[in-house]
Amino acid sequence: MELATRIAGMPRLGPALTKRAVSQAEDLPGPHTGLDPVFGPHHLAHAYSAETAPDALGGMDIRAMKEAGT
Repeated sequence: MELATRIAGMPRLGPALTKRAVSQAEDLPGPHTGLDPVFGPHHLAHAYSAETAPDALGGMDIRAMKEAGT
């Protein structure tokens, strides 16, 4: 329940892209093939954050990410 509450508080684009990337990666054989589909949504998320937040990391720096456990 704690994880669900945390995800519910996130901007909707990030979890949606993550779910799509994981689903695509699980359907493909091999680690390299499985990682390739993730890069498009990854860069889309950074571009979205760059347009809607103070920076491409959605307002987080390395320290904030570490403290958030991301």
